[in-house]
Amino acid sequence: MKKRNLFAIGSVILLGFLMISLPAQALDSGQTPREKLIEEMAGDYEFEYQGQYVVMSFSAEGETLMGAPEGEVQEAMEPVEGEPMKFIAYDPSGNEWKMEFKKDDEGKITICLITVDAMGITDLEGHKIGK
Repeated sequence: MKKRNLFAIGSVILLGFLMISLPAQALDSGQTPREKLIEEMAGDYEFEYQGQYVVMSFSAEGETLMGAPEGEVQEAMEPVEGEPMKFIAYDPSGNEWKMEFKKDDEGKITICLITVDAMGITDLEGHKIGK
């Protein structure tokens, strides 16, 4: 009888612990799904264009994706409505840059496609470096 009581008490304690810890894990870091997505897109991406390598840096500021060529001041990128992984940015000359982030075969966001119609660039593919 005592063994059964110990088992019951242990089960109640374990159940209580799970009830407290699972909601805390579900809350995670308090980030919204959009913030998590932006965070996953953030990083440095390397592109090869006309024999030259260029690194574009992206960072997360809440639900805003910031971006610029490495070493330059990052600016907020405009999200494309209804397309959570597509953004538009403008360079100092007023050229529109379209950026689309994609997942690799492992389901991680590690690819960025850039299109700049004014420069004749279509789907220039860059890959996340570092992380």
